[in-house]
Amino acid sequence: MPGHSTSHKEALDKQRRTTDKGIESFRHLSGSELQAEHRHKWTFVERVYRELDRFEEVRRQADDRAGSPDGITDYYTGLIVKMIEFYQELSAMDDPQLTLETRPLVGLFWTSDGLSQEDMLIAEARASGPITAEHRIAFARAYSTQRVVHERWIAP
Repeated sequence: MPGHSTSHKEALDKQRRTTDKGIESFRHLSGSELQAEHRHKWTFVERVYRELDRFEEVRRQADDRAGSPDGITDYYTGLIVKMIEFYQELSAMDDPQLTLETRPLVGLFWTSDGLSQEDMLIAEARASGPITAEHRIAFARAYSTQRVVHERWIAP
């Protein structure tokens, strides 16, 4: 990747190894390890798998700076959203206490995703110049979403 310092490249490589381990773990645990009584959650697993099938292709596009940055970001955001939805569905079992206890965790996932989107939009604006009107709207949406989720799900 041209223009990146060695320390940035090492940090990216480290994060990618962590991501790859997470994907491998997700595939393993959501496949053969998903208990039979929870197979009705399979639709959510299939949604994530469909996105993961494109993962390496999108990673290459990002490395080669091919395609639009928004398209690449939309892919990653969509994948994260599908994973959170899967976890949210999995936590909504027939155990009301478990559902209640995992709700703040799901809220943290949503909040974290909103913060990541904010960071990405700021980084993109710094790299390209002024932030576009479309990106301002996306930033406001990400900010307000993570704030509302935090106030309603996590803080209480």
